[in-house]
Amino acid sequence: MNDLKTDSRPFFDASGSRIKLALYLAPVVLVVIFAVWLFWPSGGTAAAANPEQVKSELAARHDLTRDIQDLQVKLDAMDTVSNEFANKEALLGARSAEAQTLHDSTAMLIAQLSGERAAWSQRIQPLLDNEAGRRLAANDAVVTRVQANWLPDTYMTDPAFEPERFTTRLEKLAKSSHPSPAVIELYKALRDDLQQALTFIQQRRKGIEGLVATSTAAAPANRTLRVAIDDIRKHKDAEHAARIAEMLEDAESERVASMGELEAELYRKQTEKLKADKRREIALADKEAELVREKQQQDLQLADTKAELARVAAKRKQDLLESQARRDELKAAMQNDLREIKSVLTPFITPGYTSFGGDRWFTRTEKRPMSFSAIVSFGALDDSMEGIHKMCTIAAGGGTHNSTRGDRPIWRGYYEPSLPLSPRLNGERIEFIKRAQTLLRKYGSLMVEEGMLSP
Repeated sequence: MNDLKTDSRPFFDASGSRIKLALYLAPVVLVVIFAVWLFWPSGGTAAAANPEQVKSELAARHDLTRDIQDLQVKLDAMDTVSNEFANKEALLGARSAEAQTLHDSTAMLIAQLSGERAAWSQRIQPLLDNEAGRRLAANDAVVTRVQANWLPDTYMTDPAFEPERFTTRLEKLAKSSHPSPAVIELYKALRDDLQQALTFIQQRRKGIEGLVATSTAAAPANRTLRVAIDDIRKHKDAEHAARIAEMLEDAESERVASMGELEAELYRKQTEKLKADKRREIALADKEAELVREKQQQDLQLADTKAELARVAAKRKQDLLESQARRDELKAAMQNDLREIKSVLTPFITPGYTSFGGDRWFTRTEKRPMSFSAIVSFGALDDSMEGIHKMCTIAAGGGTHNSTRGDRPIWRGYYEPSLPLSPRLNGERIEFIKRAQTLLRKYGSLMVEEGMLSP
């Protein structure tokens, strides 16, 4: 995964900063040591020093000790910051490594799925009309098992099982250079979907190829496997059994005609009983075959329903994870722009009593940020000069907005009640207002969630 890259440089070069700080502090420490040595009183000098000098020296020592302690505290704080950055970098590295592993394993599963689909088209699909398929068609029980393992007619054209769809999802995930936990979950969901699709076709292919391997010695049937499967579906076996029973009945009638009356009567009763038993046996066999066919059909429908439910659930989970990933990315972007947001959008995010809504100003009983929906409905975010003028109406202080309470800051110099708006807007101010509009369009909803704007 070429797109998954991590920056190996640490956010904070702790060792370099420590060395620089040590170089800066070395002269200070030498001066301190020299001062201590110079002013440290010997036995005779201490005795000769006057009280004021001793008091001054003690104060100097106390200040020196305090400065050294402050330096040590700063060094400890720098160690803490360095360790925190190192931990964050390690976490990002581990998450990137996990994403790389998931990417590689998912790409391998996509290749395997493509191989399975190719194997089905090249080795399984031709069985419907080739010699190997005729050997399978020679045994009705084998044909029934082949039919149970055959892929649904719509499988090869179903977009949910196409490798290209999975590749597209993988490429979207690979664009994230610093994968978030939501992206990792999306990788795992994609891998699970792939494994399910791969298992679905792989098990059926292996089942049919196993039947082909055990039927190599069988004599080919006069019908193709395609016809045999159709025969199973149309209950041809039951019609064949009925024709055989009719032929046996005609043969028995000729034999009875050549017997004596008493012998013929006895034989006729025995034959009728045997025929009745045979008819019951055939009826039971037909009923059992019908139940088996119904069970197979129900199993296929149930499998299709489960697969559809699994696809819907996976799609919902994927949409939720993608939505969460987009929100995390937007939140991270807003964090990067937070300083600019607080600077440019101060009139909107500062809590105040005066507020705007329904094209008019009014006063609240409690301080709140501006209403984002009121800003949007007023048209202040429209990409036009009218939208720029309306931004000025809200943020630059027009009449009622410049409340006597003085509780909400405004853009100074953008609006004069006695003059039209246009003469107060030069190119630089227009670009400033456009940037404010961009920030509100991009982050407005998230700012409402964070409490920076009112709904």
